[in-house]
Amino acid sequence: MLDGIRALGALSVFATHAAVLSKSQSAPIYGRIAPHVGDVGLGMLMCVSAFLLYRPFVAARHAEARRPTFRAFARNRVMRVVPAYWSALVLLSLYPGLKAVFSGDAWVYFGFLAPLRQEWAFNGLTPAWTLHVELVFYLSMATWAAIAIRASKRGGAWTWRRELAVLALVWAGGNLFRVLVGVEGRHYLLALINFPGYVDIFALGMALALVHVRLQVGGRLPRAIAPLAKWPLASWTLALALFLGVVIGLDLPGDLAYPPTYSLGQWTARHIMVGFAALLIVVPAIFSEGSSVVVRFLGWSWLRWMGLVSYGFYLYHLPILRELENHGARTWFHPAPLLGEVVVGVALSLALAALSFYLIERPFLARKSRARA
Repeated sequence: MLDGIRALGALSVFATHAAVLSKSQSAPIYGRIAPHVGDVGLGMLMCVSAFLLYRPFVAARHAEARRPTFRAFARNRVMRVVPAYWSALVLLSLYPGLKAVFSGDAWVYFGFLAPLRQEWAFNGLTPAWTLHVELVFYLSMATWAAIAIRASKRGGAWTWRRELAVLALVWAGGNLFRVLVGVEGRHYLLALINFPGYVDIFALGMALALVHVRLQVGGRLPRAIAPLAKWPLASWTLALALFLGVVIGLDLPGDLAYPPTYSLGQWTARHIMVGFAALLIVVPAIFSEGSSVVVRFLGWSWLRWMGLVSYGFYLYHLPILRELENHGARTWFHPAPLLGEVVVGVALSLALAALSFYLIERPFLARKSRARA
């Protein structure tokens, strides 16, 4: 069901970019909500990534599973991320064109370093800042896993409760970091598009990995998670209520200005909401069983296929939306111009995503599988 979560995450990011590029913020409902949906989508993608990547290391410590070697982990991550991204970067630089990719700063964009400086951050393939965040997470998580393995060999000092407590401190530290950096000043990009600003969301996904392995070796679901797994629709309803409560209740601005135009309170509440809304959406996909409407929806074959190709969809969707806007796509569809643009944008993005997956990603994933064997 996690492929379904990936699909929903990618579509949420698409919805935000479509709203902002089409200047739909003035719409009474969609314009208030859509600019903030994308961050929840990113939170879902980060949470799923942390869960899937950390779980094998947890299982090796507590469930006697085979531990991934760090060399294999690094090789697999490179094969999963780099070929498709480099291909998209080259192709999109040729058409429709990306700023600065073939300039003297090419090493920045091919090296996933654009978020480190403001003059780099908004050139190249803009959504790729999340790839920089992911790569730093891979390194951080591997270091964390190595420490946990060493600690567990000292007679079980690294217990379930202790690790969950440390992850809770990481979550708190990540949010404190965002408060200290704030929304003004020259360092705001550290919190907005760099790993320290999202370490709390990755910590939530890692905590889910711990809980999942604990459940498999005979433990129980924590009291806070058990009702969400038992009633997945209620969990998603809580996520929606939390999202709307923060977006509408705090009257969040409907733009993506840089630096953000939030107050410190809005900035902090919005980010905490993103993490917990993502958690409430992801938990049923991991722990729920049966035939609830959420489980059936996430198991829908088309949604799972879209999750399979979601990486390419994420890479290509924004240049496609910009090109549609540049060619006046909203004038092609009446009486629902934005809806028509979204339908065409999703279709074109999925077409390129499918080509990326079947021609580039899957061959490298097959190499990864052969290397593991």
